[in-house]
Order: sequence, then C-alpha cells, then structure tokens
Amino acid sequence: MKGIESGIIITDIRNFTGTFNYFQKNKNSKFMDIFINDFYDIHIKIAESICDDFWYNSLGDSMIFIFFGKNHHKNAYAFSISLHRYLTKLCEIFNQEHGTKVSFGIGCDTGEVWKMKIKNRNSEDHITYLGNTINCVKRIESQTKSFAETELIIGGNMYDDLMKDLYTEEYADARLFKTNYGEILKSKPSLVLMSEKILLYYIFKLNLPGVEKPLPLFRYDNDLALREDFYNVLSLLVEKRAKLKIMALLRRIIKN
Repeated sequence: MKGIESGIIITDIRNFTGTFNYFQKNKNSKFMDIFINDFYDIHIKIAESICDDFWYNSLGDSMIFIFFGKNHHKNAYAFSISLHRYLTKLCEIFNQEHGTKVSFGIGCDTGEVWKMKIKNRNSEDHITYLGNTINCVKRIESQTKSFAETELIIGGNMYDDLMKDLYTEEYADARLFKTNYGEILKSKPSLVLMSEKILLYYIFKLNLPGVEKPLPLFRYDNDLALREDFYNVLSLLVEKRAKLKIMALLRRIIKN
C-alpha cells in the first residue's frame, strides 16, 4: 500500500467538558447552538474556500482535516492560520458574553496517510485515514497547552515543505533542516530567523510521546499575526480567489 502525501490539522476546544456541563446543567443550549455550531461550520467553510481536495471528521470537541494534492502543505497552513484568526475572536466574544474560559489548540504537520475503507452495517463504504503523522499531529496539538499565548504549533516537516517551496534559493542550504536544526541555529542564525516570514518562531526539538525521532516545533506568533503580515502570508499560500473568500469569512467576526 502506498502512502498519500498530505497536510494534517487537528483542532481541539479547550475547557470543553466543564463548559458544556455548566450550560447543560442550566438547561442553556447557547454553548452548543452558538459556539460549537460555529466552531464546526467555520472549519468546513474555510477548507472549502481553499480547495475541494480534503477530508475531515469530527471528534466531538475536536476536528481533523487532511489536505491532499500538490499544494497540501500550503493549503493546510493557510487553513490553520485562517482558522486561528477566526477562533481567536470567536472565543473572545463568547467568553466576554458568558463569563467562560473557552479556548482552542491547533496542531499541524505534513506526512503520509493511508486510505482505508470500512463497511458499515448497510455494506456501505466509509472512508477513513490512518498514519503515524496523525498520531504525531495529536501530540503537537497537545503541546499548545504548555506555552502561554500559543494556540497553533506546526511540526518541522511542514515547516521544511513550506520554506523549500516559498523560499527555494534562500533555503537551499537547509536541506534536511528538521534533522540538523541546532547546527544551523548556531552557524546561520539569519536562516533560522526566516521563519518570521511565515509568522513562525522556533520553539525547540522535542521528543513527542509515540513519535520515533525528535521533531522541531514552531509556534505561530500572535503578535506577528495581528499585523497585515497575515494577509501577505495568505497571499503566498493560496490563489487570490481563495484569499478573498477567506477574508469574507473573517469579516463576519473580525472588524478589520
């Protein structure tokens, strides 16, 4: 079986259980009707604005999206940063109105997945995907709990794929960046600082549970993202038509 190159994103709602229980005990459906519905809906609408070559599934208080095709790395990252921008405001508004502390975490990386068909009791095919990268992305997402003001972390594989695509000449000396990051950090700091071009800062190389090799992690910087740099980076990742669709979705909740 041949693996499929893909960009994988997992999003998780923080403080979901306690918040849901509170609203449920008070027979108040606003958390479900307003926040959770919007949480699910915006994932799908942003993905559809970017391309139609993706798969997704809901995991209750989280969602997984997998992007395929030649531009899976750029599409997955565009999806992630757009989602981050929307969810940041969604949580802010909901928390202010209801006195809650809802937040979110996003993890993403690139790698191979394997397509699998599962028969349901009506003998209909249900498609799902398996792969070590999915496990890795789960671990990456969980790391957002460990860093203040960090809701989005990407793995070194996606970072390499983005930089080699977007900055081919400048990044030529960083082949296999994910395996010798420490050396490059010492010898060519300017190359490391290039991560700011796509709104990322290097955290460190981390041994993730269940992941064979240590993986460099990069955090999405909220201060950089608040500036117009967000839209400049979005322009590097997707076509103008997709960018305009995403901007329209963001304007629903964010006053630019």
